[in-house]
Amino acid sequence: MLFVGRGDIIELFPNTVIKKGNFMEKQLTVLLIEDDAASCTELVEYINSVDDVTLIAVTNSSYKGIQHVKDYMPDAVMLDLELHRGAGSGLLFLKELRNINISKSPYILVTTHNVGSDIINL
Repeated sequence: MLFVGRGDIIELFPNTVIKKGNFMEKQLTVLLIEDDAASCTELVEYINSVDDVTLIAVTNSSYKGIQHVKDYMPDAVMLDLELHRGAGSGLLFLKELRNINISKSPYILVTTHNVGSDIINL
């Protein structure tokens, strides 16, 4: 597994092809914005195991994520709110998503992994 420089597409899965063009009508297209390698591995393996879901791109950058939305118009985005090892943030992605001119907004699934001392025990 290899992370490229800050803000570049994560080169974790060299056999995962970013697809352009027409997708099958019943295929759900997904963009993954995540900076944690273990989470990427789990999510990519799961998405690839589902017949009617196509992963169109994986990135650790909210900036690249916006570009992928413009280029590929995914049906859904799996978005990590905290991109500590990537560029930007999930909140920045959501803010920018509101400002771009696209025909339909993707569904957003928000994820986060917080194990720091700032967790409050209730």
